[in-house]
Amino acid sequence: GINAEYMGAIGSVNLGPGSSGVVPPEIPRLIIFNTENVLWYPKVGVEEGKWKPDPKDESGRTLVNVYAETLTLYEEVMTVMNECHTGEKFKDSHVCIVSQSEFGTDIRECLSFFNLDDKERPTTLNAWMKHKQIQPVPINKHFIRLRAQTGIPYSQMLYFGSDAEDGQAHVNMLTKLGIVCVLVDGMTKWDLDQGLEDFKNREGVES
Repeated sequence: GINAEYMGAIGSVNLGPGSSGVVPPEIPRLIIFNTENVLWYPKVGVEEGKWKPDPKDESGRTLVNVYAETLTLYEEVMTVMNECHTGEKFKDSHVCIVSQSEFGTDIRECLSFFNLDDKERPTTLNAWMKHKQIQPVPINKHFIRLRAQTGIPYSQMLYFGSDAEDGQAHVNMLTKLGIVCVLVDGMTKWDLDQGLEDFKNREGVES
């Protein structure tokens, strides 16, 4: 059985209206994705790029801007997002974006081109992800703000970051807060399952 004290420690967090407050211990309340090398490649490096779908890509995963630069969503990203959107076990989870980019307007614009597979409630990634922290500040500042916005403790967060550049340094910083981190090279369904497994096996420490 599940330890009653442990359930009591993690079982009630403030998520605002509509939350049951009952936390399955194996599912994070906040699932956070970085953008470049996680959702898409390369990184957004321009301001006011005026993005649009690339007509050369029949898959619908590539955008192009006025500078003829392209941005491509990794192949399994929408599979992952749709699972987080419609999966019963994720019904009390929130999906968020963090990025140290200075081009937040363009990142939001790019997210708005990708639609979740939901005929009853058509929505884009940008509209669905209520919490976005996109600023050129140290990565831990994003999570401090997410915690303040949502009331969700660090111990209930799962973060997927890029294994490129500063990825390991970010992990070192965030694990000190008690956040479970997974580094990826293009988000896949396997990465999601691995992250959930790591989260399930984490140390049950309230933060």
